[in-house]
Amino acid sequence: MAAAVIALAPAAASAADLPGIQAAGSLRVIVAADEDKATFDPRGGASPGFERELVDTFARVHGLRLEPVGAQRSTSISPTCAARPRGTCCS
Repeated sequence: MAAAVIALAPAAASAADLPGIQAAGSLRVIVAADEDKATFDPRGGASPGFERELVDTFARVHGLRLEPVGAQRSTSISPTCAARPRGTCCS
């Protein structure tokens, strides 16, 4: 399973979703608490992890604020999580 799931849309994301994400101003990324920090550290810092660097760059290029959303473990990440209201996702 991918270390970080970019929460672009409830189903598979497409380029058509980008204008809506840009209108919201933030890119929500679901990150499991059991994720290896070498892959994605939700706090960023000096060693943010390879996938964090990729997502940070994408967000910066598109003028977005990165918003990591925590999940208890990787098995709790649901493809419909992005459709849920903020703060109610990924238990």
